[in-house]
Amino acid sequence: MNRIRAKSVIALILALCVLCSAAVSYALMSNTERQSIAKRIGGNAVGQWALAVNDGIVRNQPDGNATYVGKLTTGLYYQILDYAVAFQTDNIWYRVEYAYGCYGWAAAFQFATEELSSSSSFPENNFRSGGYVYHQSLSNTQRQSYAKRIGGRAVGQWAYAVDDGRVREQPDANAAYIGKITEGYTYRILDYAVASFTDNIWYRVEYADRSYGWVAAFSFATEDLSY
Repeated sequence: MNRIRAKSVIALILALCVLCSAAVSYALMSNTERQSIAKRIGGNAVGQWALAVNDGIVRNQPDGNATYVGKLTTGLYYQILDYAVAFQTDNIWYRVEYAYGCYGWAAAFQFATEELSSSSSFPENNFRSGGYVYHQSLSNTQRQSYAKRIGGRAVGQWAYAVDDGRVREQPDANAAYIGKITEGYTYRILDYAVASFTDNIWYRVEYADRSYGWVAAFSFATEDLSY
């Protein structure tokens, strides 16, 4: 029994070593080389899992000039949900879930697509160990601090909710409770306000179809907003 366990441990260590060495070799490739591989694979990549080789930018459209909505995390696997060819540059883009319930487009050169896997054994914690858990682990005070630094520039951006935050009629903790946002979903920030007594930041969002209200900034991950 001990021999079997020892063999299993050795096999696991060897597998990890192979994965680590593969990640290093992918990282050493140029963007052009990885794009070339992605073009060869084409739409066959959809549905497969790919290793992120850098903390790559995620955008809301498959275009290098599109709005920045988040980022990948080096060393994590992401499932490729869709495939697109940029109209002007002919570059390849993949649509992924970059954080829990958050989707966007990442340039193919940010992935190691030459060894795609159809395995579903990677992921339960995959994207969760990226931005989502990081944002969730911050204190309310830390998230409010980010919101104050960003200020009104957050308006018009998308942020994802890190808790089932309460929605109020006015930007005030004592205002009427009218609904809630859902943890892990993204919401567009429509307006911005500073509470007169507490100096806390509030965001106005559409929390349900055509239903609007104010949510405390600490309920969102606003440190990764683009502006």
